[in-house]
Amino acid sequence: MIEQVSPDYLRSAEASGLLATLDGLPYVVGEHLDAVTGQRQCLAEYVDPGLLADPSALRRLRQALATTAPAAERTVLRVPPDLSPGPPWTPHLTYIRFTGKAGPVPPHVLPAETRHEPALVGWLAAAFDLAGREQGHDAGARSAELATQLLAAPDRRSYVATAGGIAVGHVTLLCAAQDEVTGRDFVELLDSLVEPDQDVSGLTADLVAAAAAHAEAEGLPLIGHVVHPVGAVTSRAEAVLASLLRRGWVLDHRYYSAPPLEGA
Repeated sequence: MIEQVSPDYLRSAEASGLLATLDGLPYVVGEHLDAVTGQRQCLAEYVDPGLLADPSALRRLRQALATTAPAAERTVLRVPPDLSPGPPWTPHLTYIRFTGKAGPVPPHVLPAETRHEPALVGWLAAAFDLAGREQGHDAGARSAELATQLLAAPDRRSYVATAGGIAVGHVTLLCAAQDEVTGRDFVELLDSLVEPDQDVSGLTADLVAAAAAHAEAEGLPLIGHVVHPVGAVTSRAEAVLASLLRRGWVLDHRYYSAPPLEGA
């Protein structure tokens, strides 16, 4: 499935000086500072599929990207779900879309209240910590800061799973997310976590049901993501992704990354 890029996105990129061409085909590139890791990246947020499917063009694109952001620690490009750039590119982030039916939300899954916020900050900070380590960086104090900022987002919604009246897990959503590349609105599932001494599989499914029901009520797709360890072709993340794809999720789009070219 080839993504349909928004004409408004390309016009905005051109006006910002971020639109370039190779072999007459467009790509959008700029410097990006990753909020979790603090890593400086060269981010190609859009690349024409004709460039991604041509190994020769892709090699020349990597050279062009290296000169665009010479201080970048890593080069990252967005790829449609039916394409893979091959080595030296490895999976970085995989975005997945829920296509199952939103089932009934069980009574032990409730909208989060103010009293749950300390636990939510802890769970979200743990997620940021893990994402940082997966990318080879220590998020440090940024984890708690980012978790607190996220909790204050006006479109943030969280649900908690309870056991014996105690919150033992959560799912946290951003309900006014937009994919600038395609112009599509969606509900983003940012994180879901259940304490390891609980029924992790069952309660996670219950929390996803709450997220799916929320997105369905908004009339929007539900999209989540899987973080891949930096530089790894295969990892536990691939097993997690395969499991999700068996449970009603489909690939939406992916990000691949590669180290910058030396001497570019």
